[in-house]
Amino acid sequence: MPQAVGAMWQHIWDNDATLNRTYMTMSATPRKSQQGDASEVAIFIGVKEQNNPSKQMKNLYNEADKNEILNRLENLKVDAVRQWGKMNIVQMLAHLNVSLETL
Repeated sequence: MPQAVGAMWQHIWDNDATLNRTYMTMSATPRKSQQGDASEVAIFIGVKEQNNPSKQMKNLYNEADKNEILNRLENLKVDAVRQWGKMNIVQMLAHLNVSLETL
């Protein structure tokens, strides 16, 4: 399984110019990722909207984007009702932290 995931990520990186990728992440649930040869891992790829720069993914290396993201994080409330998805705020922040650990 690790070899298959690594090979797929390498394929995606090798084809960045064609894919016009903004980000890539993966999700592996214990129930599906620990089934030997029948394991499943979901890989998600964000692609750029070529004709709409305002919908580009924010970039932490861009000072304005970074400040906007930090401001949004500072305004989170632990009792806020989620707008979509299944995570609560604590779970979402832990999820973001895992992604940032790779930087």
